[in-house]
Amino acid sequence: MLFWQTGVRKGANVFNRKVDSDLIKAAKEYKIGFIRLAPDKFETTQRDFLLGNADSYQGLIPKDLKVLKDVLDAFHQQKIPVVLTMLSLPGSRWKQNNNDKDDLRLWSDQAFQKQAAKFWQDLAKELKDHPAIVGYNILNEPHPERLYNTADSAIYNVEQSKVQKNLFGFYSSVVNSVRQVDSETPIILDSSSYADSKSMSSNSRMS
Repeated sequence: MLFWQTGVRKGANVFNRKVDSDLIKAAKEYKIGFIRLAPDKFETTQRDFLLGNADSYQGLIPKDLKVLKDVLDAFHQQKIPVVLTMLSLPGSRWKQNNNDKDDLRLWSDQAFQKQAAKFWQDLAKELKDHPAIVGYNILNEPHPERLYNTADSAIYNVEQSKVQKNLFGFYSSVVNSVRQVDSETPIILDSSSYADSKSMSSNSRMS
């Protein structure tokens, strides 16, 4: 938590297919305070990086995990902290990796929520002591509203109490799973409607 308690932090997203030394050096030269890293585009022999297959999570893919750790090592060597986020989770494959279609199974099937919690638990167990990591960001821009209304113009015309109950129930499960193996790393939770704070209200907070 010390990282987050020492003034305003300004970072940058890295959602690249490959993270090489030139990118990391450029981040250092620009004095970027931290990197928010999503590894979902990284090359893999599986269907989905780290996950193996978002249709049925069976455990972390060792080769993919090594690739991720090597990238984290490289950022640490340049003293650039990293917030790790995911664009895909079990039952929620990233749209760009899913024929441009929303994958909303995570929000309608408890089995996928359990798989996602297990995925993050496995990942936290592997990364909890990595010196580059300053936060886990569970899912980039969640949008469970799509489960109830698919129209872009109507994403806010959804009963938010229903949406937040679904989202926070999921978050509670993931946070509890992570905390079983890692009691210290900060956990960052995006609001719904693609992380739009307007979707939050005074009566829709996690306890």
